Amino acid sequence: MARVSANVLAVVIFAVGALVQIAAAGLALLLIPLSGKQYAWILLTCGLILQVWRRLYIVLVWPSQSLLHESISALFVSTFMLLGIVGIRSIFRSMKETAERLRIERGRIQEYLDLTDAIVLGLDAGGRIVLINRAGARILGAEKDALDGENWYERFVPAERRCEGLQLFSKFMQGEAEPVACFESPIVTTAGDRRSVVWHNAMQRDEDGRITGTLSFGIDITERKEAEAAVERMACHDALTGLPNRTLFEARAELMIAGAQCSGKPLALLLFDVDDLRGVNDRYGHAVADQLLRMVANRISDVFRKEDTIARVAGDEFGVLLPVRDKATADVSARKALKALRRPYRIYAKEIRSTVSVGIALYPKDAEDIDGLLRRADAAARKVGQSGGNGLSFYVSGMRDGMMEKLSLRDDLAAAVEHKQFVLHYQPQMCIDTGEMIGAEALIRWNHPKRGLVVPTSFICLLEESGLIETVGEWVIREACAQAVAWQEQGFKGLRMAVNTSARQFRDSEFLQTIRSALDCSGLEPEALQLEITETMAIEDPEEAIAIITGINAIGATVAVDDFGTGHSSLAYLRRFPVQTLKIDRAFVMDLDASEDDRKLVSSMIGLAHDLHLEVVAEGVETEGQLAWLQEYGCDHAQGFLYRPPLTVEEFAAFMNAEQTSGLLPTPEDLA
Repeated sequence: MARVSANVLAVVIFAVGALVQIAAAGLALLLIPLSGKQYAWILLTCGLILQVWRRLYIVLVWPSQSLLHESISALFVSTFMLLGIVGIRSIFRSMKETAERLRIERGRIQEYLDLTDAIVLGLDAGGRIVLINRAGARILGAEKDALDGENWYERFVPAERRCEGLQLFSKFMQGEAEPVACFESPIVTTAGDRRSVVWHNAMQRDEDGRITGTLSFGIDITERKEAEAAVERMACHDALTGLPNRTLFEARAELMIAGAQCSGKPLALLLFDVDDLRGVNDRYGHAVADQLLRMVANRISDVFRKEDTIARVAGDEFGVLLPVRDKATADVSARKALKALRRPYRIYAKEIRSTVSVGIALYPKDAEDIDGLLRRADAAARKVGQSGGNGLSFYVSGMRDGMMEKLSLRDDLAAAVEHKQFVLHYQPQMCIDTGEMIGAEALIRWNHPKRGLVVPTSFICLLEESGLIETVGEWVIREACAQAVAWQEQGFKGLRMAVNTSARQFRDSEFLQTIRSALDCSGLEPEALQLEITETMAIEDPEEAIAIITGINAIGATVAVDDFGTGHSSLAYLRRFPVQTLKIDRAFVMDLDASEDDRKLVSSMIGLAHDLHLEVVAEGVETEGQLAWLQEYGCDHAQGFLYRPPLTVEEFAAFMNAEQTSGLLPTPEDLA
């Protein structure tokens, strides 16, 4: 009976153990977040442990009570398994929560890293990318996910620095060297572009202090370096031609001279001065003149070697410093360049013929420094220019130092403006038929304290180069208007004041306001003022010129086209412009006595101008014969040395008094 009860109890206990085991397996399936294969391995392992434990328990503890004891052991082990499964579930839940917190924290850190525009880069011990932010991926030209596991040195380090970089990185990983805290190093993007990056580095270590990789912070300075290079280039190179400027030329020349001192070999400085660049500018405009300078620079560069020092040393001057064997070698090089520069230039569908004057100075024969060589070569080039240009000359002792004079004048210009050293002279404009004076042209002169009276051809270009032309031009208009009013107050009424304007002044946005202000301040009637512009100024930008001339006419002043015939416009083209007067350039007047072609040309100009209802003034009239021809062709007015050269204010007043006395000017009583 007892044995039956024991068996019944064993069956109950076994059943309970089986239920507990089933519950443990269910809990394992429901609570532990593992894959199917992992579930199978856990259950199989638990089952094996259960069987082994149960057999050992029966054998060791209750060998004679097999059924009861086996049931108890099954219950005991199943209970233990249930508790173990619950514990495992708690462990896995804790692990899951920890993993989730880590995921969230990692995402937050990644968001912080993505906020910066700098590169954040993490590498493992093999140099592979394990961390990179959005800015780093963008700079490299790839998606972040695509960069994971990429070898940094093989993919993004320039080939010429890859071997060195890998060796240094290996030393870092082995603890044989400390990483440089801050350094600049280039990278190569996926598109093959090179970028300059400043890196800040730190080592990554595990809990035991072992080096596991590096963490780097990189700032892309490519744009900054490009901007610095551009600024440096602008400071050392000519913006128009791209050649080195005078500053860089002198620095390189000093190195070449130092080398020549050691080797004992001579150097030759060739200075190319473009002949009549101002004339090209006046005839064709600034755009053509600038393009001519570019083409001259290109031809000079093509003739000489890259190692020769070539530069634009002044507005219309180019310098070349090269080693030579002797004077004959320098002569051959100069003539080769001269030949290339004599070929016509095709610019904007125009064929331009321009020549250069070449001056040559030798080191150490003529000078032992670059300043001396430049002065000597410039003196030689000026000698060629005075003889008609289009040639070359070596420096000879005693030649005038033209460059020093030019630089000296340039330095004195600012003082001339400040101390009011400019004065106006006035040349009478006469009616050809009656001989009466109808007006005057205001012509600027520089009353230099040491050089005396300096003519405009010596300093107008310097005013334009220095940017003072607008200031001086405004003064000329104001002074001329004030003087016209002063003469009117002296009784000389009815005279027209003609004033020249520069191209920069004409296109200045304040030009019209300057005219209004000069008229208002002086009290001169607008119709008594005439502004003279060159033919080139009118045709360079026709629409803008028409707008400006129309504005001048609206004020009440008139406009004259000066130096007509030197450009490439026609009278039919000029009919578009609302001008009132045409001035024939002196180049066409000077040969009227001898040249049939010039007479035909001048006759045609006058006839067509009258057809367009334009008044005609001839410049540079010096002989009675020229005046007779002009009168025959119907020219209205004339000015030139035949009547009077440009006169000071006092001389002009005396001339007007004489004209009044002779009856060629009306007296105040006549006007009354």
